[in-house]
Amino acid sequence: MPVHYENNFELDKASERYYSYLDLIKSKWRLRNRKIDSGKSVIVYKNVQFKLADVSHIIIGDHSMFLPYVVVQLTKPQPSLHIGKHVGIGRFTHILVKNKIQIGDYTRIGAFTTIRDHIHAPFKSKDEKIIQTESLIEPVIIGKDVWIGNYATIFPGVTIGDGAVISTYALVTEDVAPYTVVVGQPARAVKMRYK
Repeated sequence: MPVHYENNFELDKASERYYSYLDLIKSKWRLRNRKIDSGKSVIVYKNVQFKLADVSHIIIGDHSMFLPYVVVQLTKPQPSLHIGKHVGIGRFTHILVKNKIQIGDYTRIGAFTTIRDHIHAPFKSKDEKIIQTESLIEPVIIGKDVWIGNYATIFPGVTIGDGAVISTYALVTEDVAPYTVVVGQPARAVKMRYK
């Protein structure tokens, strides 16, 4: 069986590190959109949704994978999503882009995570309806070898440094330094990854 990356573990067909040639063929079919540039051996499982505006652009690096029920939505004005190589995106994750989201090589994203580069702008008056508010749009940059736990939320304008660990249920509203472990709502640094 082909593998997404070399490892020392025993062969385990239940592991998502492995895929079949049939998975690869089905993935190529699911990535047949001219707005998506994908590298070799990118795996996109059943029920992944790519909702793309006509100005969208997605780059996906070699050996990255999207588990079932991931939603990738790129809407105007000028959305761009760059996913590095060997990135794993967990089930039911939502990636919502209006401008730019970048995810570095070897990053792992847990299930039910939300990553977005836009939110509603503050209300201008008490009479303004929520559907009338404009969007605040700021790029999100996620470094290499980052681990994002299940149910985390990454807010617009955040930069997450290489090697950082984002805890389960963390609400990340500010930048995270490289190799820092953050937890909580809002997320705060608790230790370094290597200590």
